[in-house]
Amino acid sequence: MFKGTVRSLMPEAIYDTFRRAKHKRAADTFPDYVSQKRVAGYPLKIVIADPVAAEWYGDGPHHAPEIEFLKQFDLTGRTIFDLGSHQSVTSMVLAHMTGDAGDVISVEPNGHNHDIAKKNLAINGLRNVIPLRAIVSSGTFNVSIDGGLVGRTRFVSGSKPEIDIITIDDLSAAFGDPSLVFMDIEGHEIEALIGALKTLAVQHCHWLVELHGDESLATYGHKNSDIFRFFPDGMFRALVLDVETGDFIPLTRRSLPHTRCHVFFERLRASERDIHNF
Repeated sequence: MFKGTVRSLMPEAIYDTFRRAKHKRAADTFPDYVSQKRVAGYPLKIVIADPVAAEWYGDGPHHAPEIEFLKQFDLTGRTIFDLGSHQSVTSMVLAHMTGDAGDVISVEPNGHNHDIAKKNLAINGLRNVIPLRAIVSSGTFNVSIDGGLVGRTRFVSGSKPEIDIITIDDLSAAFGDPSLVFMDIEGHEIEALIGALKTLAVQHCHWLVELHGDESLATYGHKNSDIFRFFPDGMFRALVLDVETGDFIPLTRRSLPHTRCHVFFERLRASERDIHNF
């Protein structure tokens, strides 16, 4: 109660300064080690350099039903965008799936996570992952990230952004059209899609998006159901992850949760569109 009251009275900039110092101290004093495990069946070495990484990638199995689901698609030799890639653990799995002939563009705004990602890629000898430090957004206003180890976007004033801001269409122009966009950007996903109109028209691209719930998206005036603005029924097959079974099941506008969830939009081929629209 007291902590919440103090937080509500403290200006955002001051609170963020304390938060950055707290998490920097946690990372600086953490006893680094390397975890070796299989993620979605692929052997990985993962640098554990902070409490969040220890919780997500440390001892014990790493369950990734969304990655298991993607195995049904042939991504060999394809370009994949991993947006909000944290320390590139998912990027490394996707790198195995696309192989040496493909590439993974791994985008993460948090500087600490970006540095650990480069260490992860080095110790695994993966050369088909390109790590970038940037915020994926619509490009219509300035944003930065908060002081947490995950790195959530927030509005900032001033004309010069603290971190490079890129759009998904910028990435497509620089690296070619993707066959898969994997997005987990902590409530900024609708804004990112606003900057992806050209990429959304790519005929062979599937999209796996973690929606962070109406409350989180409301910061930018959005809600989960806004996702359907970008994925028309006749062009995409919509699925949502059932957290109880670990399976992706058919999704409709009415069945979309208002809370955090993983949604998948499979781009339909012309012949599939005819059947889907029948």
